[in-house]
Amino acid sequence: KQEEGEEAVDAATCAMGLSLGEYSALCFADAISFADGVKITKARGEAMQSAADAVDSGMVSVIGLGKDVVAELCEAAAEKSGKSIRIANFLCNGNYAVSGASEACDVVTEIAKPDFKARMTVKLAVADAFHTDF
Repeated sequence: KQEEGEEAVDAATCAMGLSLGEYSALCFADAISFADGVKITKARGEAMQSAADAVDSGMVSVIGLGKDVVAELCEAAAEKSGKSIRIANFLCNGNYAVSGASEACDVVTEIAKPDFKARMTVKLAVADAFHTDF
């Protein structure tokens, strides 16, 4: 809890993070120095930008479906678009991020609600299909 301040920090027995947060967790846990964390995240950002410049891709959050249905949605979008897309992040039950070619992301947003009964989709403001081997 925030009001516990330094006591809560000192009592922590683990640190976790998702994506860029992984590096924050490593710094917090003293697994890497802050200076090394800055160097690593700079190199990571440059590599990610280079990857983003190489291919037209993106991510979409799909809300209101189970993981098996989201996998089926990705298969349908890939078939309809002729481009690859797959689940990238298992955020929580009913909320999954998918990553792939921009054309496939467009199809996911087009068919998720009418054909798969998703509650909603949100195109994510990212430069590439991160968290996949895309």
